[in-house]
Amino acid sequence: MSDHGLGGVNDGLGPGFPPGGVPGPFPPGGGWSGPPGSPAWPGSGPDPRAAPVADALAPPGAPAPAVTAGPARRRRRPRRLARGVALTLLVAAGLAAIGGGGAGLALELTRPATKAEVASALQAEIASRWQRLAAGKIFPEAVGYSTSDEAAPMTARLVGMAPPASCAAALDPAVASLLRRYGCVTVLRATYLDASGTLAATAGIVVMTSASAAGQAVSASGGGPTSTGVRTFSLPGTVADRFGNPQRRVFSQVLSIGPYVFLYAAGYTDGRVSASALTAPPLVDLGSGVISSLQTGLTSHGSACQMKDIRC
Repeated sequence: MSDHGLGGVNDGLGPGFPPGGVPGPFPPGGGWSGPPGSPAWPGSGPDPRAAPVADALAPPGAPAPAVTAGPARRRRRPRRLARGVALTLLVAAGLAAIGGGGAGLALELTRPATKAEVASALQAEIASRWQRLAAGKIFPEAVGYSTSDEAAPMTARLVGMAPPASCAAALDPAVASLLRRYGCVTVLRATYLDASGTLAATAGIVVMTSASAAGQAVSASGGGPTSTGVRTFSLPGTVADRFGNPQRRVFSQVLSIGPYVFLYAAGYTDGRVSASALTAPPLVDLGSGVISSLQTGLTSHGSACQMKDIRC
């Protein structure tokens, strides 16, 4: 027989054989001849395919000895059971929390609103009207008012509306400084004429940060007669084109309702200049009548629970 296949770089019998050849006799069929349960190769550990020694020594027909689980296996099963129970309890607790939260939310959404909540919602609704209402709703085309001497019904007509402006741009410096100190947001203005077209009044609505801020500004103003206030808004090409700041003759007090401060300045459309406010009742009637109508349209309300944007 040739040496080919019996030698190699490791002097073994081939792949898987130990270096130096087999150290003992081969049984029929080949393989390691050690006792049952011996390592497949010296130093390679027990052969996992070998039967237990007890089984090999048991007489034929005798029952095999019972093999009990080791300590590691006995510990593993209780741990798995504990983990399963803990996971079940966590899931149950989570479902209970979700169910309780959902029930609480349902109760919160369906309970009646408190008086404080209704009042707060009403204030928020009024405070946002200057942004939500159309300009024609804030400054209507026609405003009814009465004269102070004969209580005759009169009608003032809208000439035009100015773009929203800052307090500094729409008010005289003294009034602008006062209102800015308490939180002026913006000023809305429009000019009205009486039925004859000889009297004009510019009405100003000052939007404040809150009703409290508006009230504080009114208290700080003193509430007496004034010679300054809202600046006029005139439109070239109209009857009121000559009604400018020098033509203002009557100024209103600083008045507030909710978060709004209301002002007016009235005068003549023919360009005359006068500083007296005590000898022009028709101007006072026109200005106060327009302001009163604007106050009603912007701040009046019925039952809060019957309003469109409030749910009680």
